[in-house]
Amino acid sequence: VGEIGNTLASSPSMGSDGDHLYVAWFDLRNNRLRMMRSQDGTEWKNTHPIRSSTIRGPALAASKSEGLVMAWRQADYRLALRGSSNRTDSDRWKLLNERAASKPALLRRKNEVYCAWVGIDDQRLNVRWSEDGGENWRDDDKIVLQATSITSPALGRIKGAFVWAWIDTKGKLTTLTYDLF
Repeated sequence: VGEIGNTLASSPSMGSDGDHLYVAWFDLRNNRLRMMRSQDGTEWKNTHPIRSSTIRGPALAASKSEGLVMAWRQADYRLALRGSSNRTDSDRWKLLNERAASKPALLRRKNEVYCAWVGIDDQRLNVRWSEDGGENWRDDDKIVLQATSITSPALGRIKGAFVWAWIDTKGKLTTLTYDLF
């Protein structure tokens, strides 16, 4: 059993690049996002505080060759993303001109990064993607579904397709397979 220590926190998120396992969470004691990494899942090192105001936990996505990406909803509801090619850099982050009602979801495919969220004004599901590891996010690279959700979405992929899961406004778990790749 690995123990990171005492914390008052949001739900954690995890990601792996094959060599390291990463865990990130929002620590309510000091109002900071935190991230640690481990080579075995029991010994955790390198706590990285991230100075950003949020009330939700982050999402993580990692790949062995492309590094780590973290996304979160700030206290002002704007989406923030942090990318790292060395998997520990905590100084580079971007704000997307998007407002989210809840925690975002991330998916990484090679150098592509997909970020999904529930819109704050209309509860509709949104996804944007970056083709360069999260450095640039074009406004044209966005899909907004007619479907609405009351919770954070989840993202996955199978057989070259992008899969979205969410709980709709009637409380029904729903999935959608979308051919983005």
